[in-house]
Amino acid sequence: MAVRRAVAGDLIRVRELWEEYAHELAESRRTPWTWSWNDVAPRLRNAGVFVAEVEGRPAGFVIGSRSRGDVGHVEDLYVRPAERGVGIATTLLLALATAFRERGVVHVALDVDAGNEAARALYTRLGFDLYAERFSADVASLEERLAATLTP
Repeated sequence: MAVRRAVAGDLIRVRELWEEYAHELAESRRTPWTWSWNDVAPRLRNAGVFVAEVEGRPAGFVIGSRSRGDVGHVEDLYVRPAERGVGIATTLLLALATAFRERGVVHVALDVDAGNEAARALYTRLGFDLYAERFSADVASLEERLAATLTP
């Protein structure tokens, strides 16, 4: 396995992996997945992107950026199912953490879906601590409930 910073020529590989990632997430999310590659591609200009290869084939990627001067954010992390369990995600995160440290980042944060137990277990095992919870609601239903609470 080899992990390296992505270069312009890797964009097609990263897109292919990202689309697999989006498809997998869409199947397991409680809320609809509406992101497309067109939403992600512009973020790459200001992000650190690393790719993992196994025997020359793309196996995974990580995208990270600064959310504040001292806080880095893992935007997306994906390893193909057939390649999981051999340390690729850990190696990708190490490459990103090293890049963050070299740029003065002190803390790393990430978001994970509540139902993604495998990812939650990985992040906990790697030393991430739960520090916040994010709630979501369908806007139309929320409007109805909020309006109903205001009606005497």
